[in-house]
Amino acid sequence: MFPYNPILEEQAKYLKQTLSKVDITMEALLKQNFPELHFEIKVPIDDYIVDFLIVSKLLVIEIDAGQQENTDAYVYHAERKERLESLGLKVIRVEEKEIFNSGESIVLNLKKLLV
Repeated sequence: MFPYNPILEEQAKYLKQTLSKVDITMEALLKQNFPELHFEIKVPIDDYIVDFLIVSKLLVIEIDAGQQENTDAYVYHAERKERLESLGLKVIRVEEKEIFNSGESIVLNLKKLLV
């Protein structure tokens, strides 16, 4: 479907087997609110592993752990987003604390994007 670096397959598999609490919470939000959508977790695309991919909508959901104050991290994520978008994907970033504190706002924003 999308080009990816085969070297990332094992790492993606490991990440799927050891999902973090925030990944599990986001997965539950998606399953509960969008049961009709097929999504994948920890998917290798290009030289990256994306957190969530909603295949039918070509939408990537990336979870930020709040390290964006760091200039290097900001630049990396901007370049990553630009590359993924060049492959025809829409990329949204969600802050980890937002998932735990206000999942309903994420759901509302996703509903707008997914219609």
